[in-house]
Order: sequence, then C-alpha cells, then structure tokens
Amino acid sequence: MLKYGIQDSVHIEYNLIKALMTEKEIIKIFKDILIINIFIYYLPSILYYKIIPESVSLLFYLNLKYYYHIVNIFWYFPIFIITQLSNLHFYSKIIYYYSEKNNNRSFDIKYISQTFFYQLCYIFINFSINLIYYIPHVGNFLYLLSVTFFYSFYCYDYKYNIYKIDYNSKIYFYEKNWAYFLGNGLPFGIILLIFNTMEAYVLISCILPIMIINSFYNERKLESEYIRVPFFTIPKYIINILLKEGYQKMNC
Repeated sequence: MLKYGIQDSVHIEYNLIKALMTEKEIIKIFKDILIINIFIYYLPSILYYKIIPESVSLLFYLNLKYYYHIVNIFWYFPIFIITQLSNLHFYSKIIYYYSEKNNNRSFDIKYISQTFFYQLCYIFINFSINLIYYIPHVGNFLYLLSVTFFYSFYCYDYKYNIYKIDYNSKIYFYEKNWAYFLGNGLPFGIILLIFNTMEAYVLISCILPIMIINSFYNERKLESEYIRVPFFTIPKYIINILLKEGYQKMNC
C-alpha cells in the first residue's frame, strides 16, 4: 500500500491537467491562492524578516529582538491566520465547484453539524503533531511522518465529504490504510525536509489544492493487509462526546 500511495502522489491525472488549463473557475481559484500566499504572505514576510531588520537597527538603534517581537505581533501572526482562513475558503470553493459539477449539493442539517464537530478532530490532531516535534531525539522524525500522513488524508477528506461519508467510516478507513496515506503524502514530507518553515508552508498551500482535485480522479480501491493503527482513538472519543452534546442542543 505504501508503494501505491507513492505512485498516486506523483501521478497527475490528465483530466486534472485539462481542468487546470481550461476550467475558468479552477484557474481563478489558483490565482487567488497564489496571490494570498506569495504576494500577501511570503514576499512581505521576507521583507520584514530579512531585508528591513538591519536598516531598522541602524536607523532607530532598536534591538532586533524587540523588532522581531513587534513584527510577530502586528504582522506575522495576524497575516498567518488570515492566510490560513483564506486558504480554507479557497479549498472550500474547490469542493463546492466539484459538488456542483457532480450534482451533489444537498446538505442536511445533521450532516452539516456532524462535519462541523468533525473538524475539531483535526484541531486536536494538529495540536498533537506540534507537541510531537518536541519529543527528545525522535521528535523531528515522528513530526515529519505525522505531518506527511496528516496532509495526505486531509486531501482525501475533501473528496469523502462530498459523498457524505460519515466520520466513523472515514476514520476507520484512514486507520486501516495508513500505509497508503503515508506514501501519498510523500511530496509534503520532501518539501518539509528541503525548505524552511515559511517556504514549505507556501509551497504546500499551493500544492494542496492540486492534490485535493487529484483525489477526485483517483478510483483506486484500497484494501490494506496491514494492521489497523488507531490514530484517532482519543480524538474520536472527544468528537463523540461533542456530537452527542451538539445534537442534544439542536433538538432543544
């Protein structure tokens, strides 16, 4: 399964290439993604972190440590949040486009609420992955594996959301086919190894929608012979509690 995941990660469907070149809606979305990530986030960040610091230090006799604190508070953290929210918005537009194209736009209230609470699972996992980085000796390696896996199934989750597959089935599917998703996320792992954090974030943000769309064309049937690894045991337990409470509030 690891081999198949790697193969699918580097195999770009002809229909995807055609869509990127001919479908105006997809082209527009990618232009927006490039603008927000490169021209609004990355280039100004390079300016503030690499070009300006020395000049500011000479002109205002300001300790660079305080300069970076100021930049982080008033520039980097706000623009990073805005960029992430914008990327999620653009990815959602891709989902909507393909939902509309496949005449699958009916979302009932139960599914919407379930999807909302399901996103909390990603927040929990993302937080856990960042904690893994600080484990002595093996933290870097485990972090790389975790992020590679996370980005991969995140791509496919957009596809499965369109088909309204319930979160329990998706979680079981991811846990059973962990080797495939680990291999499929290889491009993200390579980017994280080669580039620094800021550059890796921009590249992944631009590549992610391509991988998302590519997953729509992937019809491979996954039947893993590997043992199931329960990555989602704790997040699943938390989500089940939240879902139960959420449904109770909705029925009040």
